[in-house]
Amino acid sequence: YFAKGKMASVVVGGKCPLAMPSRADPPEAKLASLAVGILVA
Repeated sequence: YFAKGKMASVVVGGKCPLAMPSRADPPEAKLASLAVGILVA
């Protein structure tokens, strides 16, 4: 939070990747989670 870093989170192992952004995440972090989900799909 204090470093203003962006983090992408994805749950793998199911039928499809599941993006898990936080409600407090900025739009860039939510987009990064979706992009990582697409890459691992």
